[in-house]
Amino acid sequence: MRRSTVAILAAALVTLTACASGGGSTATPSGSAGASAAAVAPTKPVEFVISTAPGGGSDLYARAMASIISAKNLSPQPVQPLNKEGGSGAVAFTYVYDHKGDMHYVMITLNSFFTTIITQKLPYKATDFTPIANMALDPFFLWVNNDSTFKTAQDFVDAAKANSLTVAGTGSKQEDEALFRRIEDTMKTKPFTYVPQTSGATVVFRRRGPFARNVSTASTPRASRRRPPCWTIRA
Repeated sequence: MRRSTVAILAAALVTLTACASGGGSTATPSGSAGASAAAVAPTKPVEFVISTAPGGGSDLYARAMASIISAKNLSPQPVQPLNKEGGSGAVAFTYVYDHKGDMHYVMITLNSFFTTIITQKLPYKATDFTPIANMALDPFFLWVNNDSTFKTAQDFVDAAKANSLTVAGTGSKQEDEALFRRIEDTMKTKPFTYVPQTSGATVVFRRRGPFARNVSTASTPRASRRRPPCWTIRA
């Protein structure tokens, strides 16, 4: 990662400890990251909570960040990635919310942070959490198996107009499913049979037939077994 990204990670950890301390002194990032962290610092290992299963895009991001924090000594305590998948992110969100005011719980999540909280009517709001940084903007691709008969996006649309296709994505009622529903509405296709998965990795490795897939470029292992039929959607 670039040096600027490392600086963001340091600032994120400092900001989180300041905002989530639930009282006491407030640290304002100024000067070196080390000096700011000294004002309000973790006193035990920090759990870096991940809302998806191992192998997905957010999991890879979190583990890379934790590795950089450790290598650069950006935290006086270990930052330990912890997967809390389930409920389209709700398991992770609730886990962090239940530790409100404790600086030792940091979370990385996706757009589902907003959609899941709204659609599942959870007992908290997005504003009950402290945002630290927007680390990435994902492009979303429509992917199919290499042996699929769909060679272009139009092939996919034509098939979807003729028959209800089975598609897959990460979680339910979040960005992957929402984008397929958007295709339904705009292209007037038959309803998709959407099969939610626990992470981008499990979506990519699912091989039950030539189903289509809406996936971010950050989570496409073994991409040689998949190909995009020329659609990209910026989320």
